[in-house]
Amino acid sequence: MQNFVKIPVEHNLVLGGDWDLAYSQNARGYLNINRQSGDIILPNKDPKKQMPLGLSALALRTRFQNGRIDSTLEGNTRFGSVNANLGISQQFGNKIANAPVSGKINLNVPDLGAIKTFLPATAQGITGRLNAAATIGGRVGSPTIAATLNGTSNYGTAEVRSTSDRAPAWTPRL
Repeated sequence: MQNFVKIPVEHNLVLGGDWDLAYSQNARGYLNINRQSGDIILPNKDPKKQMPLGLSALALRTRFQNGRIDSTLEGNTRFGSVNANLGISQQFGNKIANAPVSGKINLNVPDLGAIKTFLPATAQGITGRLNAAATIGGRVGSPTIAATLNGTSNYGTAEVRSTSDRAPAWTPRL
């Protein structure tokens, strides 16, 4: 993987993939990337406190069909799990920044005690769980995001909702 992408953290990931892509008036095919083995070491200023992410699963699946790009991401670590889907409706050959985008991201941390090494000393006794979800809409060049964060712990309960009519504009470079 180091030949294609330089990841700014220590790792020994081995990824596998397969693809079958064709492009004419419309792209069609698929691209799959899966973790086969290895892990990522989480950085810390104190090298003695560096720890593995505990990556047990990671899969990205992308389909190109019917004027759409549809991707799913699934990952599991010792801290929790993430799953996401993203769809882009694109008439190939047109400006992708104007293409409609939609998707969802879900994050689940079932045991906050697993992340206590990242928290200040006053929170070392934390227990509980955390769930986050975001919905993405709008256009690729100007997406909108609505998110919720729910947590319960021995310190209390929290629910945060955030909606953005317009996320910061950016121009994708493909």
